[in-house]
Amino acid sequence: MSDQFPADERAEGRRRAVDGLLRSMLGARHSQAGERAMTALRVVQPLSSPERVPTAQIRAATGRARASAPSTASHRRARSVARGRTALVQGAWAAGTIAALVMVLVFAASPGRDTDEAQVVAVSGTVISSRDGRLEPVRDGMVIGRGALLTVGVNSTLRLLWRDGTMVVCAADTRVQVERGGAGKCLRLFDGRVDADVAPQPLEAPLRVISDDAEITVLGTRLSLTLRQDGTQVAVARGRVVVRRLFDSVAAEVVGGQQLAVVASGPLRSESTPAAANSTSAVVGTGLFGQYFDDIEMTKPVFSRIDRDLYFDFGRDRSPDPRIAPSTFAVRWTGQLQPKVSGRHVILCQVDDGVRIRLDGRVIMEDWRVYEPRWIRAEVDLDAGRRHALEVEYYQDKERCVIQLWWQAKGVPQEIIPTSQLFPIRPPGAVDG
Repeated sequence: MSDQFPADERAEGRRRAVDGLLRSMLGARHSQAGERAMTALRVVQPLSSPERVPTAQIRAATGRARASAPSTASHRRARSVARGRTALVQGAWAAGTIAALVMVLVFAASPGRDTDEAQVVAVSGTVISSRDGRLEPVRDGMVIGRGALLTVGVNSTLRLLWRDGTMVVCAADTRVQVERGGAGKCLRLFDGRVDADVAPQPLEAPLRVISDDAEITVLGTRLSLTLRQDGTQVAVARGRVVVRRLFDSVAAEVVGGQQLAVVASGPLRSESTPAAANSTSAVVGTGLFGQYFDDIEMTKPVFSRIDRDLYFDFGRDRSPDPRIAPSTFAVRWTGQLQPKVSGRHVILCQVDDGVRIRLDGRVIMEDWRVYEPRWIRAEVDLDAGRRHALEVEYYQDKERCVIQLWWQAKGVPQEIIPTSQLFPIRPPGAVDG
């Protein structure tokens, strides 16, 4: 798992930081200050002494003085000198501010900087983020950085997705914080419940969840964690976690199909989980991770986003986004497909123009050509509850633009593969939206 964003995002972040700081210090006219300074350097003679420019002349040079009666030639010359001096002062101020800020940003973007952030892929109701004293409502697509305290309101939910595919679902009346510092992801649960589907984590940087009385270490599993008045309860659907009681460091391992309640004293013991708690429906999907390219060869990535399903008909000579041309573009979707039932499935794709689909690394469908809308069919055996690796590649050359992905099985009517059964996976090196 990468610890840094791609270079284009870092450059954009720095540009916005510099722009914001200059606007706050110099006002909306900051972009003009540099031009005035360069002009002044070419036409204004060096000053023989650091004379103080009267306030009235500074106001005139910056365009904020009130209209006055016609002035004499000497007054006009004085205003010209004042404008040059003011431009030099503002230009130097802007240049100094940029230089200082760039130094700070270069230091902050050094390899040791932690950039493990989550993206909001679904939010309903009222969810508030608090960080460094600032409050703001949480929205779809928002990036949640370390240090953010998330408060999920009544009848509200929040889904967070990390780049490695780890997903955390926060239930109603939950307060959880993304902890600062340290290796790996770390969440602190103050109230409520979180369900997590954790991708495999590095041994040296596991995901940790800390509650009032316990610390849970996760290397990759599906679990539910509830903070109750009588203590923390952990239920593991698959994989394993280590639970450590905070006040005396007593630890226990909980494996798939078991649960454990953290008690105030004595040993920690796990027990079998009731069937309802062990259901694989604890975490539902949010779609597929789509990388959009401005060429058919998929060599010019432009942006990425989470698409809830593959049900697109963009029309004739139209683009899915203004950032790419209406023809000769391509998309690669990556993620996991989780069937509802076991057995033979029919995968159906309506497409115009080319498509290639891989399931568990094997090509099950390929028709890479320019042609009118058509249906393509494949049959595969799938296991209920298991997540199968899915990759869909699509390109558009001319005219109509269509890509739709359906399925059908015994007990499952023909339908667009629903969002709940699709889990996005961000591939290494993917650009950001």
